[in-house]
Amino acid sequence: MRMLGTLTSIQTTAIAAALNAAVAPPPVTSPPATDGATLYANNCSGCHGVLATSAKLGRTAAQITAAISSVSAMSALSTLTSAQITAMATALSPAVTPPPVISPTDGPTLYGYYCAACHRPLATSSVRRSSASRITSAINGGVSQMSSLRILTSTMISAIATALNF
Repeated sequence: MRMLGTLTSIQTTAIAAALNAAVAPPPVTSPPATDGATLYANNCSGCHGVLATSAKLGRTAAQITAAISSVSAMSALSTLTSAQITAMATALSPAVTPPPVISPTDGPTLYGYYCAACHRPLATSSVRRSSASRITSAINGGVSQMSSLRILTSTMISAIATALNF
């Protein structure tokens, strides 16, 4: 505070004027976005992949709402409105974005489709060297975010494990 004693009256007046200046009004907020594809890209694609190849294609608004309530990693999405959740469900509708057909033995493609969004691309995967039994354990209860992958067959899981072990 000793430095303030060295201020001139002009400097003191300028500081007082700046402190008394009108505060800018808060920005005008627009209504919540309801573009399902954009909402999905901003809130979901980090874990579930891009919309076109999402591991959550076909999910309903009720399923999304239930997941937000029960999956701890999704709790931040509890601020989404029902209209926003419905918009995302519409964007995830198979009629809008059909899932690609993937060979059950094409491990790299299966990994890219089901795993890369959370575990990084295959070449830099955070789960390199995972065995089929480790993947199966994670899917069947070890990791709640992976429970949706119960649709994978043992052949598909083996192919993913093979891809991870190169």
